[in-house]
Amino acid sequence: MTSPTRFEAQADAVNLVHSVKTQAHPQSAVGLMSMGGNGPEVLVTLTEDIGKILEGLHRTKIGGTSHLASSIQVAYVSVFEL
Repeated sequence: MTSPTRFEAQADAVNLVHSVKTQAHPQSAVGLMSMGGNGPEVLVTLTEDIGKILEGLHRTKIGGTSHLASSIQVAYVSVFEL
């Protein structure tokens, strides 16, 4: 058995976080964003639908550098615009 790639491990983590958050509190929602590339990008706004999260995960592209500070700002704005 081979070890998962970094992307496969991240996909597993996305599934785990979604499951834990939505099972802990039925009103909870999760979103998905990318921090790499040219800058942060919101792939999926807050939702309870795992299908939307997985669809957004499949649209991610691996590459570029991480933009942690601006990603936090974008995530904050995306939560409070709802």
